Amino acid sequence: MRLHLSMMLCLLAPIAASAQETDLTEMSLADLLNVEVTSVSRKPQPLSRTAAAVHVITQEDIRRSGARTIADLLRMAPGFSVAQIDSNSWAVGSRGFSGLYARQLLVLIDGRSVYTPLFGGVHWEMQNLLPEDIERIEVIRGPGGTLWGANAVNGVVNIITKTAATTRGGLVRARTAGPRGTEGDARYGAALGDRVDFRVFGRAIRRESAAFAGIESPDRGAIETGGGRVDWRRSEIETLSVQAFVQQGRITRILGTAAGLIESPGAFEQSNVVVSWARTPSGRSDSGVQFYFDGYSQGNVSRSRIADVDARHRHALGRRHEVVVGAGFRSELNVEPGYTPERERSHVVHAFVQDEIELAKGLYLTPGSKFEHNEYTGFEIQPSLRALWRPAARHTLWAAVSRAVRTPSRVNRGAHLLVNAALPTGFPLRVELNGNPAMESERLRGLEAGYRVQFRTASVDVVAFRNAYDRLQSAEPDFSLPAEPGLLRLRIGNGLEGKTAGVEIAGTWVPMSHVRLVGTYTRLALEVLNSPGSLDFLGIASESSSAPRQQAHGRAYMDLPARFEVSALAWRVGSIEGVPVEAYTRLDLNLGWRANRSLDLAIGVQNLLRNDAVEFFDISGTQALPRKVHVIGELTWRF
Repeated sequence: MRLHLSMMLCLLAPIAASAQETDLTEMSLADLLNVEVTSVSRKPQPLSRTAAAVHVITQEDIRRSGARTIADLLRMAPGFSVAQIDSNSWAVGSRGFSGLYARQLLVLIDGRSVYTPLFGGVHWEMQNLLPEDIERIEVIRGPGGTLWGANAVNGVVNIITKTAATTRGGLVRARTAGPRGTEGDARYGAALGDRVDFRVFGRAIRRESAAFAGIESPDRGAIETGGGRVDWRRSEIETLSVQAFVQQGRITRILGTAAGLIESPGAFEQSNVVVSWARTPSGRSDSGVQFYFDGYSQGNVSRSRIADVDARHRHALGRRHEVVVGAGFRSELNVEPGYTPERERSHVVHAFVQDEIELAKGLYLTPGSKFEHNEYTGFEIQPSLRALWRPAARHTLWAAVSRAVRTPSRVNRGAHLLVNAALPTGFPLRVELNGNPAMESERLRGLEAGYRVQFRTASVDVVAFRNAYDRLQSAEPDFSLPAEPGLLRLRIGNGLEGKTAGVEIAGTWVPMSHVRLVGTYTRLALEVLNSPGSLDFLGIASESSSAPRQQAHGRAYMDLPARFEVSALAWRVGSIEGVPVEAYTRLDLNLGWRANRSLDLAIGVQNLLRNDAVEFFDISGTQALPRKVHVIGELTWRF
């Protein structure tokens, strides 16, 4: 598969204005708080009625932010820590657990999981949707295993794309980030008769090398993506949707070791198809079935094939009960030379039930549980109990208690890795890390509470949480084989425990009709300890806690005369304890101009304060690239 896109370079950037039928700057604050979300209860529900810590990144936020990757967009969500490691890698975490693959965070695109079964995490560089095609990103902080299953431990990110009917017409977009690379997008959509709409798109990304740990590094990337979507409205109550997506690329990732920097080149190919059917006979009942197939290969290193089917049904029982039930099946085929076994097929069967009970006017209780069987750890139960009380129309209080699990990945159970390293004294050392077939699921027990209040021109959302973890991943000494001079043998285990607690605050203020101000603040306390008799030889406890204890983010949107608009985004990120990552401040400015209905121009400056602090550091010595000043230009043409 190879896509050929014209890469138009311009001098103007990342906030290219997007013509929308409904501009959120024209929506009232009440409209924003009643945007419907589906990720919390697997049904449409106003944001103000959700008994969970939810933050919605709207199309307006995406358009004005200047960010063009999913990882960078998540910087706007409270409770999330995001650090760019190199040109192609990000460390993303929720409520403290941050790392390259975000192994305790479940990421979905239109309900399709992009959680890789090999590493148990997310390849952020492969999530290359057109930003203009994203309707919203629903970010749930905290456990979501009751509805979404294993690995939704610290959060769920559900990226919801626009229907084909809302993306009719043509679009060509070009973006240049100077020495950091270029992007080119093309999309076309149209109607086929009265009931069918389609769109097709192509995208090419070139990421250039960036300064890494003070030196120039060959961490380049080239990715070409294409796909399409067809929506068929079979009747007024029934729809069928088919989406297809293919991409190929070559990523050169920089890995830090005690011996220095090494290159990790990797050519990959990926394709998937998603078929979704939905039926909504009334406001009291709806059903849906989704099937998807995903194929991924990286040279001769690894290959995976995933087939997944999921069905759900919602029905109101009487006046006080609204029940959502569902079931599904997932099959995975993984082939990785050097793993034990090299070829493995596994299956997951799951079902869930959740009942929203109206105890009295404005008072709701929602019990539910997920029941899941996998071939690694057997039967897993993930229950939750949520309560919500609305004493008045503008006030919402809620609380929840939950249990969630992260099941082992292929790396955890079957890896056999041999790394040449060196001690600080210069003495050479080989480290052998082996998987553990007896690896158990990591477990979380969580307690959350929140309060939302809406004033005439402002709103505030406050969440407090406390989590307890056990059986977290660790690296233990392996004495099963004879000792060898200069060789340290380790085996992955479940030898760590952890506790987190924190507060997350988000607020919105609309002082004038053409001005919107949004701010978030997060304070986190986190502790990861060894279990009795366990040793953390690789310092995984430090990796698990690699998140700042305090973060603040603010953004301001303003519409100006003559079709101009300006946005300012600022972050204050605290230091990370135990690793050489200092506190830093970042400021981005974006200016956009909608020349006419067809042409948008924009210019943006990232890191205007010229802060060169690194954002991340892990146990292998891998550091995030120092942040530099970047001027980014963007041109969008619609026809």
